[in-house]
Amino acid sequence: MPTTHGQEFIIGQAASWTAQLLDSNGNAITSYAGSEPLTARLWTGGSTPTILNPSAAWSSPSTGTISIGLTSAQTSTLAVGWYRVEVDITLGAASYPAVLFDAEAKPSAGSTPLGAVYCAYADMLKYAGDWLPRLGSKLGETSFADQRSRARSWLDDIIIARARPGTLMWTPATSGLEAFFEPDAPNPFVRQWLAQNFLIIRDITLEITARKAISIACELGAGIGDSGGQYDALGARYGSQAEQLVRSYRAEIDLNGDGMPDQAWHLGVMSWRLI
Repeated sequence: MPTTHGQEFIIGQAASWTAQLLDSNGNAITSYAGSEPLTARLWTGGSTPTILNPSAAWSSPSTGTISIGLTSAQTSTLAVGWYRVEVDITLGAASYPAVLFDAEAKPSAGSTPLGAVYCAYADMLKYAGDWLPRLGSKLGETSFADQRSRARSWLDDIIIARARPGTLMWTPATSGLEAFFEPDAPNPFVRQWLAQNFLIIRDITLEITARKAISIACELGAGIGDSGGQYDALGARYGSQAEQLVRSYRAEIDLNGDGMPDQAWHLGVMSWRLI
């Protein structure tokens, strides 16, 4: 039974493959008439259930080749990731596996919305150097938008964790001090302020998130052949640098757009104070 790896298809687009049936010596099996029924299934592997059934048909029985296909409607229902595809041949009352391969579902251009970011790709290049585009080429990334978005989320979560509840705070709704929160309750305002881009972006904001994005990108590169160990080490180094910078970072919130901080927290100190 032929088993191949590294096949791929784009979500939302039709996909097709041709497989040749081979014997144990690697020779083409040419004894089929072409009338034997073929059935195919796609699933995530192991004992998980079938997700959908690709088409399967004899392409050339005389050379033992089979065509397998997915329609655009079928691939549109799949999530990004790896799947197994198997084709069985029915002979009499029994079915036998004939083809097995792995296929990777990749996102189509424009199918994934860009997340909010603090740093730009140029900021990543500033701290990484010319090896970053080479990593991007290997990973199929051109601007590391997802990694930069994840770096922002990482920093936002730290800011929210440092904005301690149970203290007086200024709110624009009342233009004054608000009441106390329950101890360790999440602050209901800080995440909203961050989502509204009220964080004042300083050079250190860009550097922290750029270095964190580089670290996340290197985690992906850790699985690339002989270079994997180098990317793994780089990822650890840049991640550590981002964490060190956070300890000296003062996150500032500008609520009224005048460029001056109305709230601020030193992320190296577990406290919450009013400016």
